[in-house]
Parts: sequence; structure tokens; C-alpha cells
Amino acid sequence: MPRHTQDNAHKRPFARLVLGRDHLAEATAEGGHKESFKVTPQLKRTSTLLLNASFHCEKSSSASLILKLLDTFLTADAAFYAVFSERLLAQVQTFQHSFASARVIAIRMLSRLIRHDNAKTPGSSPALKPLIHAQVSILEATSDTDNARLKLSGHKSILQLVKSSPAYFELYFDAISTTSTAADSATFQTRFHLTKLLVDTFAATFSNAQRLRLLTSYTYWALEAKVRPTDSQLQSYAGFVVTISADEFASVVEPVLSRLLKRSPDSLLQAVRVMTQSLRIDLGLYLEPMFVPVFTAKLRSQKDDVRINCIGLVDTVLRRCADFAQVQTILTEVLGVLDGKHGILAQFYQREAVFTTLYNASLHAPAWEGAAADLAALVLPSLVQASTKEANEGTRYIGLQTVSQWLSLLHPTTTNTLPADISAFFTSGLQHKVDSAVVAHAYAVLSARETVSTALAQDVSIVRELVRLVDTANKKPNVLHLDGVLALSVLASLHESHPAQIASVLDVPSALVNDSFFATSAALLLQASSSSPPSVPAAGIDSPEVAVLKA
Repeated sequence: MPRHTQDNAHKRPFARLVLGRDHLAEATAEGGHKESFKVTPQLKRTSTLLLNASFHCEKSSSASLILKLLDTFLTADAAFYAVFSERLLAQVQTFQHSFASARVIAIRMLSRLIRHDNAKTPGSSPALKPLIHAQVSILEATSDTDNARLKLSGHKSILQLVKSSPAYFELYFDAISTTSTAADSATFQTRFHLTKLLVDTFAATFSNAQRLRLLTSYTYWALEAKVRPTDSQLQSYAGFVVTISADEFASVVEPVLSRLLKRSPDSLLQAVRVMTQSLRIDLGLYLEPMFVPVFTAKLRSQKDDVRINCIGLVDTVLRRCADFAQVQTILTEVLGVLDGKHGILAQFYQREAVFTTLYNASLHAPAWEGAAADLAALVLPSLVQASTKEANEGTRYIGLQTVSQWLSLLHPTTTNTLPADISAFFTSGLQHKVDSAVVAHAYAVLSARETVSTALAQDVSIVRELVRLVDTANKKPNVLHLDGVLALSVLASLHESHPAQIASVLDVPSALVNDSFFATSAALLLQASSSSPPSVPAAGIDSPEVAVLKA
């Protein structure tokens, strides 16, 4: 071999490995294995070179070459398996913090080592568990890469191995179904990517015994472990949780959940919220004594995260109730919190949590069919009373939007009139001395005007106040009067469906053709509000000011 080729080979890991492979082939051709591979090249040195090359590999062709070299070395000398395995296991943390391409190569190398195990029965060697745990750890580190092709390559190498033998499947299943007696919380934190991979691929084929093992493990880690998984980590089980039956939940999850919710509900709410979001069973069966006491206590919590998680939990349980009476029970208990039956809501954020819960509940009306109007009749009196007394501007606005949502479900078009308390509520609100309160009430009327247009058009007191706001704004049309903009938007919308009633009090077409900032803003706001679906306060709803700016 020319000298310059040898020199360059020492500088390039790939070339040095290829030379080692060629030397091995020559020795084998001359006399079988008379010249031991343990001597030329040395096993440890070759293992190190192979691992170093994987850190510099970015192209798929280079990765294929490295894997072919690994196959060649494993076949040539049985001793190479143990040496290379030892070296690779020592580099696990390095691979975890390396490039995505290097991590995927390591995953594929480990698949080859596991398959190459020298035991007569596939998967029976005790040396395989460290290799699988190393592979799982590196696989978890690939969850942050956006390269779908690389991820798929790593997944494919594992799935091919798992599908090749029931013994291999059992080894990998053991890794994700660790029980509380044998679990190591530090290593378990690296198993969620594998869990999602196996669950999404094999969940439908799990035996009853395997389902019980996985459900027991999931229940322990989600609810009982000192270091609980994050939301995204728990979502790895979603494909399995959706298949949990009512009997499985009652026998495995419910006893643990019921006990721990009584002992330490604050720390458990987040995990319970994530779990119930994926469940498809009827949770209305567990309102008492499991869920309702938590709702009434934790919506009033002083801790922000506890209130937020409780709002989400109430919302999820409402969606999982199969009976109207169950929904009514939950709403009655939440209204009891709003009315102060479980203690005075001294802080605005406590009242805001209840308003938000009731707003979210109104969004599930399509699932209640004909019962929505009955629930609206139940909710509105307490809502109106609480919103009337609310002094905090932001909380009052959420309360008013909640009133608007439930008013839309009341369907007053059947009687063509608004209930007297609702009419008085909006009339007094539009007369409020505080400008922000007037704006909030006007925006609530705008939000509900499409559903209750007939009743609004015939409500003389509300229409009179809307016209007054428009007349006041018209005195200085080039200045933004937000209350006037909202009032004109409502009147313009009502004029489209009930021109006779509105034309008698205001010439809407003339007001809208005006080129002033005031009229233009009203027209744009009307257009935007007609095409926008209702938003959820928990996700952030637009204030009247933001809505006008967006228009």
C-alpha cells in the first residue's frame, strides 16, 4: 500500500476501519483464522475506532458502511461482541448528548448486538438487559430531534427486532412495564419514547396479562411515584389509555386514585387531568365520593396551578359523563362554589376559576342535545348575580362572556323575549358609570346577538341604551368610542334580521356608510365577530379592546 494512503488512513476513522476490514479479509483468505483477529487489528482499538467514526457520521451512506463493518467484525471473531458491547455501554451518555445522527447509529448498533446474542434461545442471555436499557436511554434522547427520517430509522431497527421473536418482545415490554417493587425512577424517566413506540404499534395485540402489567405500571408511575412524569411523558401512554375498559379502571386505577385524591389532591391533579383526557369510559360513575369533593375544594385553591388543573379536570369529567343527571350534578356543585356554599370566594382569581369552568362547560352543549336549555336555566341566575357584584374588571369580563354563552343556549326565541332578570342585567350594565363595565356588557350582547336576535330586537330597554351609546359616539366620530363601536355593531347585526324594529330607532345604513373611524371600526368588528368561533378563557379570550384592534 502506498505510504500516502497509509498516512491518510490514520487521519480518517472510516479509512482506518476499512483497512482493518480488508486486512481481516486477506488473513481469512490465506488461512482461515490462523492470524487471530484479536491481534490484528486489536479488538479494543477496532471498537474504539468504530465508535469514534459513528460520531462523525451524518450521511446515510456512511451510516450503512459503519453498520456493515460492525456486522463484519461480529462475524469474524466471537470475542468482538463482548468487547464492543462494553465500549458502547461506556459511551451511552456521550451518545445521548451527541448529534441525532450519532444517536440513531448507536440505536441501530445496539439492535445488531442484541440480535447477534450468542445464546441458543433468542433473548435469554442476561447480558441483553443492559444493552436494551442503553438503547432505550439513547432512544429517549432522540425525542427532541425534528428529523423524521432519522427517527424512523431508529424506530425501524427496534421494531424489526421486537417482531422477530416473542422473547425480544417480552424483553422490551419488561422495560416499559416496570412495577413499583423493581422500578428505578432514574432509569424509568428514559422509557417514554419506547413506551409510545410499542403502545402505538402493539396496543391492540396486548394480552390480558400484559395489559394488566402495563396498567399497573402506568398507575404507579402516574399517581404514586415520588418523581412523576411530565404531561408530555404521560401522553406516551395515550394509545393504551384510550383502550382501558371500565372494569380495568375500576379494578386497578380507581382504588389508587380514590385513596390518593383524599390524601394529597394538590400534587395529583395534574396527572389525573392528563389521565382522564385520554380515558373513554364513563367518569360520571365516580363523581361521589371521588371527583366532586375535589372540584368544590380545589376551584377555591390559593395556588394557581391547582386551580388551573382543577378547571381542566372538571372540563374532562364533564365530557366523559354519559348521563344528563351527572352533568347537572357537576354544574350544581360548581354553582354552589360560586354562591359561596363551600366558603366565601374572597379573591378575584377564585371567582375567575369558577367563571372559566362554567364557560368551558357551555362549550359542550352540542353533546347535551335538548338538555342544554334546561342547564342554561339552571346556571344563568347564579351567573347573573355573581357577575353583577363582580368588582374586578378582568374577572367581570369573563363572567359576562360566560353569561353570554349560556344565554345563547337558553334559546329565548321560543318566547321572543328575554327573561326579565337578563334584560335588567344588560340594561343596568350598559348604564354603568365605569366605562370598562359598559364596554364589557356591550361586548357580551354582541357575542350573543346572533342566537337571541329576536329577543334583543324586541327588548326596548336594551335597544334604547345601545342607541344612546351610538349617539354619544357620533358626537366625536373620529375618536374611538369602544362602547359606541360595539353598540353600533350589535344594532347593525339586528338590523339585518329585524329591520323594522331597528329602523324605527336608528338609521343603521347611514351610520355605517360614514367614513369616520368610528363607523369603520364598527363595520369591521361586526364582520370579524360573525366569523369567529367562541374562545375558551383558559386558553385566553380576546378582550373587547383586542377584538376591535384585530378587526
